[in-house]
Amino acid sequence: MEYKNILVICNNFPDKGNTYIGGVFIKEQINYLEKHFENIYVISAVAYGVDYLRKTNQENYSYGNVHAYFPKYLNFPIFYSHKQNIWKLVHKNAILKLIEKKKIKFDLIHAHYTWPSGAVAVELKKIFGVPVVITEHTSRTFNNAIEKKASQF
Repeated sequence: MEYKNILVICNNFPDKGNTYIGGVFIKEQINYLEKHFENIYVISAVAYGVDYLRKTNQENYSYGNVHAYFPKYLNFPIFYSHKQNIWKLVHKNAILKLIEKKKIKFDLIHAHYTWPSGAVAVELKKIFGVPVVITEHTSRTFNNAIEKKASQF
């Protein structure tokens, strides 16, 4: 199977001017992969208020065949520890709404980190029926989920 378009879901991604460099290693990987895909769609959902805390303004931008989007979603501190299924749902819905609005078509999903990006990618796989690859950059989140037998994975 030859993939033409890839959807990359990540927790952080640099802004257009690279003043916010969270996830810069993801952007560097995408810069290498760019020549292998017709389109690369990067979605890094941002909870309302996070831009203020980071002192950034994540705006959608494109370069070459890479399209970066930063949909906003509502998140509350209680979601971080007690209501993670709600967090996954609102995060997924923000991404799904963007996919539908922009009519994004993709053949593969690559998520960075298991939470929340990987968990959301698995949910999107159920909707779109495309393969998912998850790159986990730390074992802490994954090990915590295994120990707690977390249902969100």
